[in-house]
Amino acid sequence: MSFLENLPDDIIITILLNLDYKAILLMCQLSSNLSNFCQRNLDNVLRQSLSKITDLKTNDYNRQQLLILCQSSFQHKNISAGNDYSLILSNIGQIYAFGINDYGQLGLEDYTDENDPTSISNLNYVTQIASGFI
Repeated sequence: MSFLENLPDDIIITILLNLDYKAILLMCQLSSNLSNFCQRNLDNVLRQSLSKITDLKTNDYNRQQLLILCQSSFQHKNISAGNDYSLILSNIGQIYAFGINDYGQLGLEDYTDENDPTSISNLNYVTQIASGFI
């Protein structure tokens, strides 16, 4: 894989964006040069990859949050839109909520509106979601 080490960064990013997140992480471990590249660029590559798949805005997400989202494959059947809020159910049973939260409808134990999908930490292994009018 030494030929990858001599490619410009934009070409490496293009290659990585055509891989799933597991392959991206594996590529980052192939050599010290690629590891250094990933230390500088992995968050950006993961954000771009997630954007292609989910259209989520992940600019404020840290690397751990990005990796958790990458592990969850979002499918259209797992999205539920309410009156002023929405829910996303990942394939691992985790719920993400975002929107207006005047009545605590996001389930985040507060009344703060969320513009970005935020994990509901006290719910696990959920198999179905529905949202509606509050």
